[in-house]
Amino acid sequence: MMTRMHIKTTLLAAALFGSGVALSACGSGDAPSDGGLTPNEQAQQIIEANQQMAIDEDLDAVINSLAPEYVLMRPDGTSLTRDEWIAELEKEETEYKLAGYQISNVEAQRDLEAGVIVASYNMALDVIIDGEEIDGKPRPFLSTFIWQDGDWKWASEAYGEPLD
Repeated sequence: MMTRMHIKTTLLAAALFGSGVALSACGSGDAPSDGGLTPNEQAQQIIEANQQMAIDEDLDAVINSLAPEYVLMRPDGTSLTRDEWIAELEKEETEYKLAGYQISNVEAQRDLEAGVIVASYNMALDVIIDGEEIDGKPRPFLSTFIWQDGDWKWASEAYGEPLD
């Protein structure tokens, strides 16, 4: 059974990780570009830009940049579609703030012709929930970004239990 804190943490993770963003170095216009970056560097740049949107509390940008196909898979096997995630977020009463993050071990594969980047990585979040600082332990992530409407969009992600 999921506790309320687990549910809120899961929603926070979706808010923080479930956003895509266009980066000029990642490509612009009709076709994606590598921007001179390796797949690992490009994936990390997209992820870091998403974290900055969360730090800046630009929730509209976070929501608007999710791919319509977006789905989040949690460690317990439950999932949320884009619309379900937005509905859950809109009824939340808890105040969240991302205070910092640490990304490590980014490994990515990229197919620019298909407009897809798949990345695995570890990420730890330092968040403030209702005024209480919570230092997160690193969790493994697997994310898919797709090129839509001239931007890299977050299409899917799965994350696991915290690493020891």
